[in-house]
Parts: sequence; structure tokens; C-alpha cells
Amino acid sequence: MAQAPETKTPTFTGTWDVESSENMDEYLDKSEGFRIFLFLYVMKCRHFYLLWLFLIGASWIIRKAAGVAGETNHLLHDPKEGVIRIRVNITGRPIFEYQIKLDGKTKVDYVDMDKKKITATATISEDGLVIREEQDRPESKESRWMTRELKDGKMISTFMNEAKKVSMKRIFKKKSDDSGLKLA
Repeated sequence: MAQAPETKTPTFTGTWDVESSENMDEYLDKSEGFRIFLFLYVMKCRHFYLLWLFLIGASWIIRKAAGVAGETNHLLHDPKEGVIRIRVNITGRPIFEYQIKLDGKTKVDYVDMDKKKITATATISEDGLVIREEQDRPESKESRWMTRELKDGKMISTFMNEAKKVSMKRIFKKKSDDSGLKLA
């Protein structure tokens, strides 16, 4: 008697490099805090020529630079335990890392690269191909969500700011099956 083929549980584990972005410029322009972040970044780094650009309203130059900045996501996904550990590294920005259960109930608090406090919950689709993270941002009193989806060998991250009615996508290619992470 023939055995049914073994089905492999999808996993997000690996190191993923950004390949392309969609609608990032509009998302950064409309999302709260971008101009404030830019101003604080300029003052912290003492790049006063950037302050001049900021004052004349040329923040689009910085948004364009953000669009081409390298981003690497390190993910360690344990489907049996229903947990994922995430480390995000964007060129020129602080690295942030957190671990979250994929049960839709367990809340996790973390601080993102912009030093904003976030409380999040996450769920995973029945087929294991989509992780959805709901984010509450107490400072701005708004909720956002993001998804990570495995499709055609790529990981597609979609970010949605419902208050501003704007979204963006970042498409990642897998660089390595090793994430370099360990679960807490």
C-alpha cells in the first residue's frame, strides 16, 4: 500500500534580504512621525546640510534614500511551538528584535527602530503561509498591522496604517536557511 507523501510544514526561518518595495514613498510620507524622525536624526547626527533640505521641504530625498536602504530580516519560526523570533536590520538604523507567540492572544511589548513602544499580537493562517501582526502604538493612539507571507519562494511584508489609509509592501528573497537566532 502506498503511503501518502509527507507534507512539510511551511517555515519562515531564514535570513531574508529586501529585493524591492511598493508604495514605500507614500507610506513614509503619510505615516506619522517621519518628518519628526528626520528632524531628530539630522540633529543627532549633526548633518546640518540635511536640516537645510528638511527646512525647504525636501524630505522626499530622504524617503527615496530609505527606499533603497538595505534591509535584512532574520526569522526563527517554530511551527510546533507556535512562536517566531524576529530581528530587523535596516542599513543605518538601530537593530531591533523580539519574539512573539502566534496565538492571537499573547501580547508582547517591544521598541521598534524609531524608539516607539509597540504592543503586538500575532496569528498564523491555517496553511502556515501568512503571519499577521496587530500593532498598538500607545504614543500615537493608533493601530497598524503587518503581514508576512510566503509566496513563490519570496517573503512579502505588507504594512498597513489604517488611520492614514496607506500601505506598502516589501518583497524579500531568502539569503540563507540559517537565521542566526535562538528562541528565548
